[in-house]
Amino acid sequence: MEDERTHPDILTENLAALKKANLITKALSNVTRQKVVSLLLKSGNLRVIDLCNELNVEQTVMSQHLSILRETKLLISRRTGKSVQYEVNYEFLQHIVDCAIDLSKR
Repeated sequence: MEDERTHPDILTENLAALKKANLITKALSNVTRQKVVSLLLKSGNLRVIDLCNELNVEQTVMSQHLSILRETKLLISRRTGKSVQYEVNYEFLQHIVDCAIDLSKR
């Protein structure tokens, strides 16, 4: 007879999704990356050099932050000539915020 207190192992079954969610929250918990996202939300899209100048961050450091935000699908990059423009993946960010709000209410 099965113990009525047992449940399916939803943790193991969804480990990949949980790891991705963890990467997203880590990406958004960094102050510099928060500033990048906020600036891009206000500006629409910016080049790397513009982000560096606005936030007073060296290009190598900015590139690392942008890479993390791109990997988590929070930013979209577009090459225009020799420069790369970045913009927020707004629909995805909105979904993440909605999920966070929902979790915080529980």
